[in-house]
Amino acid sequence: MDEQLMQMGKNAAFAKYELQLLTSDQKNQALYEAAEALKAQSSLILEENSRDMVRGKEKGMSPGLLDRLRLTRERIEGMAQGLEEVAQLPDPVGEVLERIERPNGLRIEKCRVPMGVIGMIYESRPNVTADAFGLCFKSGNAVILKGGSDAVFSNSAIAGVIQDAIYKSGITRDALQLIKSTDREITRQFMGMKEYVDLLIPRGGAGLIRSVVENSTIPVIETGTGNCHIFVDEYADLEKAVSIIVNAKTQRIGVCNACESLVIHEKIVDDLLPRLARELEQRGVEIRGDQRVQEVIGCKPAAEEDYAAEYLDLILYGALPVMAFLLLGYLFDPRIGESMSLWENPAAISSYLIPVGVVSALQYCRCEERMRRLFYAMCAGISFFLLACNHSVISLWIMTCTLLTISTLIRPTAALCKNAMQMLFLFLLIISSMGLITNNTELLLTAVHYDAEHSVCLEMVTAAGAFLFFYCWYRKPEEKKKKRIV
Repeated sequence: MDEQLMQMGKNAAFAKYELQLLTSDQKNQALYEAAEALKAQSSLILEENSRDMVRGKEKGMSPGLLDRLRLTRERIEGMAQGLEEVAQLPDPVGEVLERIERPNGLRIEKCRVPMGVIGMIYESRPNVTADAFGLCFKSGNAVILKGGSDAVFSNSAIAGVIQDAIYKSGITRDALQLIKSTDREITRQFMGMKEYVDLLIPRGGAGLIRSVVENSTIPVIETGTGNCHIFVDEYADLEKAVSIIVNAKTQRIGVCNACESLVIHEKIVDDLLPRLARELEQRGVEIRGDQRVQEVIGCKPAAEEDYAAEYLDLILYGALPVMAFLLLGYLFDPRIGESMSLWENPAAISSYLIPVGVVSALQYCRCEERMRRLFYAMCAGISFFLLACNHSVISLWIMTCTLLTISTLIRPTAALCKNAMQMLFLFLLIISSMGLITNNTELLLTAVHYDAEHSVCLEMVTAAGAFLFFYCWYRKPEEKKKKRIV
């Protein structure tokens, strides 16, 4: 193994113990100092970045990759702001996630602790150098970075500025180390330093991630690829849809959340596609489409590899699945990394995506959270009023119809049955509603061994069940039981 690389591993292994003992104030102060240093040394960083840009253009890098590589004063300001925002976050070190006390008095706690030494391999994106340092340092970890060879001058300048800043704060420079070698053999050796590095994170395209996962002997956190698709439903606002798609494709073509592919409902293709094509063509975007898209706008035909391509360029793939099951098959394809859906009709979400659990990063629907909760509260208030007026059967029937109907439109029906109390209450609702329809509640209640003379008992049970049901349904997210974290 390369001696310099091994020495970096040893330095990081020693540094991690120092970092684990830092207080929150010490870490935050160092982060603020690093942020100020980045802004103060922006001229030096831009000068080094210009060297990388010249080399990149000489190599014929695509516009998208050059955009990733390019730094400006505004982007350096953004890097500094990112460090300041990390400093403002709560310190995760020492946070108690779970506490258990045994009958014999033994107390067991699950706490957050630093990983130790984190390695990160990333492509030619200089801003990642500052981002990775900030997150690792805040969580008490030393970090060894291996950036892309195309950004070696930029990364070196940023890392040097940060090292000088934290050293002035009394913290070892080895909290952040950068592998400057562009030799791929060094990268391969870095992936085998399991005696020094505790965790390895690849950040980049599918090729980089696959290489790290297949060759590393260090535990790896495998990240996703930035293959973003947008689906436009038939009820979507076309003006909004055009604006969103144009922004997602053209604002910055080199970022991982730029739109790469577009799926449009067949019923709006003739209205949306021509308008969208004009806007995209004005911005120099090349559209590649399937046969139906070509018939509408006469674009370049798409090849098989376009389906899941991450272009990082002014290129957009378009498709028109003609039926719901074709849309689901499209979105279920494992090659799609991320997707966003533009919806206007809540019922469409329920019938297309929710029942089958399509994985979509975002689903936009014309339904504001506050208004939805207000409607639920109104239904609950009417039902409780009827209960108080001794009209339990009618109130329960109303609650059954409204809740099941709204849940079908907005939430999967299974969400109503998250615990045993909700299931019991739903059973009572169904019994009561059937009794209203058949006008023979006594007969139905006899089937569940209930004496009709004790109607007050039924009303008390259903009222209590209603209270518990709506408490579980409406309580704020922070009041819900936290999921256990392994």
